[in-house]
Formats: sequence, structure tokens, C-alpha cells
Amino acid sequence: MAIAIVVQGQADKLSIRHLNPDTKAEITVSSGTVDIKQGSNTIVSSAAVIDVPSSLPSYSRTWDEATFPLGRYWSEWTLLDTLGGSRVDAKFFEVVIRPFRCPVGASDFIGKYPYLSAQYPSGTTVDNFLDAAWEDITDRLYARLQTYPGNVPYVEVLNRCAEFWTVADMYQALSRGEDTQDSDQAEIYRKKAEDCLQTALGYMFVDENEDSDIADSEAGTYSSGELRR
Repeated sequence: MAIAIVVQGQADKLSIRHLNPDTKAEITVSSGTVDIKQGSNTIVSSAAVIDVPSSLPSYSRTWDEATFPLGRYWSEWTLLDTLGGSRVDAKFFEVVIRPFRCPVGASDFIGKYPYLSAQYPSGTTVDNFLDAAWEDITDRLYARLQTYPGNVPYVEVLNRCAEFWTVADMYQALSRGEDTQDSDQAEIYRKKAEDCLQTALGYMFVDENEDSDIADSEAGTYSSGELRR
């Protein structure tokens, strides 16, 4: 599951969907505050007033580097809703250098793979497959890098990985079972995607302050799992 993010040094918004704990229906919030915490229970920002009314209350601010170094935080929302109840919701989020966006667009993909783009199952789109593939790649990189992948420059090295991963997912969706041409193609492209991911890991480093200076404290040999901070 993708974690929420805010971009360091910019005005950005954090939000949470307020649901009835029993029915899961959305409930409009009339007022509330949010605490931002890090670690076990360290308060970084206390009792900040949130934007309401909505079933999606939000908190906007500039996430300055001095107060919010890169890393993972959690928000604790105390919400008074229109049902007259006061509830506490929590949500993890991460302060990052930049969003981690897929470098492959639907129009480029359709032009390169017209057969697949015309055959995907009803109710889905190329964007659905691209988004799902990119979320899988993001999760894999998160586990290997131990940091939000948007903190790693040069996302372009993942172009082919995103492309092949999406093709593999499409062939898998078209497959009618094992040992079919489509399932074989899915396996071939999945292997290509994995190889591209391993190659890309060899070109990655964490630029923690975005100064374009790859100091030893920011370097990592991710293909072997080694990380130096």
C-alpha cells in the first residue's frame, strides 16, 4: 500500500478520510486538530487546526527542512464529526524530496504496444496497468533502498523496468491459464523487468540534501543490499 507523502520545502497538504468505524461510510468533520509525531511518540507539531468541513479533512503547511527532516512521521487526528462523536484517527506519511512518478506515459505505451493496448480486459485502461506496475516497483524499491524512492535521483533509469512490468501484467491479464502463449509472454517480460530493476539499482544513490554531491554518507550499493549513511 502506498504511503502518503508531503514534499519538503514546499507548501503541501496532508489529508485523511474520516469513516464510520462500523459502516465505513464517510462522515463529514465539523472541526478538529492534528498532531504530527515521529518515532515512538515525539511530538513535532501539536494541535494544529485542520481544514473542514469535509469527510476528507486536511492540514496544509510548508514542510520546512529544519522542522521536518526527510523520513517517516505519523499524524494523529482528533476529529469532531456531524454525528456528534469525537474520534481519533491516525495515518503514517513521509516527508520526501520529490514525488516518485512513473516515467512512462499511456500515450507512449499505446504507440509501442498497439496489440496489447487493444486487448486489455473490459473496464480497465492502460493507465490502470501502468499505475499498478509502478506501485509494485515502488514497493520493491522501498524495501531495497529503505527510503522513499523519490529521494533517489534519475528515475529515468526505470523507464524500461516500468515498461516491461506493465507488459507482463497485461499478458498475465489476457492469459487463460498456465502454459499458454500469453502466460509465457508474461513470464518473459517479468524476467526482463526484474533484470532492468537490478540494473537500475546499480545506478542509484540517495541524495539526501539534493546538492548533486554524492558524498560517501549518501552512497549505497543497493544491488547487494548494502547501504551507507
